Amino acid sequence: LHSNFWVKKIGGSTQFALSLIVAAIVLIGIVLYYIFIPLLSGFLHLKMLLKFTLCFLNLAPLAYFMGMPFPLGMDFLRQKSVSSVPMVLAANGSFSVIGALGGGLLVVYIGIPATLFTGFAFYLLTPLCLASKNTNPL
Repeated sequence: LHSNFWVKKIGGSTQFALSLIVAAIVLIGIVLYYIFIPLLSGFLHLKMLLKFTLCFLNLAPLAYFMGMPFPLGMDFLRQKSVSSVPMVLAANGSFSVIGALGGGLLVVYIGIPATLFTGFAFYLLTPLCLASKNTNPL
């Protein structure tokens, strides 16, 4: 629901809104990694419920924006080629499983910071994929 809200509020195209949302994801992620996570380490002595609350408040802005690229991309694709929507939904389901398993493996082999920045790199590819001349994935 909010992804469409941002498209209307920004007043531009879906592609432009998606680019700004991806920029927000990367910016918030970098701020969380370099500023808030070191600050939160000082709260390790607190009770578990308070730590969960702080963790939730810390990740909520990032999670809010991370939920927007998929519906915006689907809206963009639906406007270009409605017949490719089922294939994209299937690819999304497949890559959700691959991403969950791959993320765990990446953390083990290259560490949390490198995995985090790999994820940012993939988010940055989103607007570039929509900017290509041929957006039909089939």
